[in-house]
Amino acid sequence: MKKKTPDSCSHNPNTNSTRQTVAPVKIRSDPAASSDHFIDVNEAKLILKTVSAQKLYYHCANGHLPFIRQAGKLYFSEAVLRLWHDRIESRKHCRVDR
Repeated sequence: MKKKTPDSCSHNPNTNSTRQTVAPVKIRSDPAASSDHFIDVNEAKLILKTVSAQKLYYHCANGHLPFIRQAGKLYFSEAVLRLWHDRIESRKHCRVDR
């Protein structure tokens, strides 16, 4: 005898049960999805050394830096923060003075 799975069960139209559909989960491909170490603004300042809290808030407000807000504080994925900082630093060195 074949076992019945939830997908193979027939639906009885006489019952009042409603079937709920669940949206498929989207897997993010950014480093924040796999990183589980988040740091706050003070820790970010200590790690980056050349970036002030004001600059971090500015880039978050303008959508340049991804963050999570919890209990009124901003948290960053350490991996994403380091990638962002490296990108900013490389842009500084690539600029040509005219």
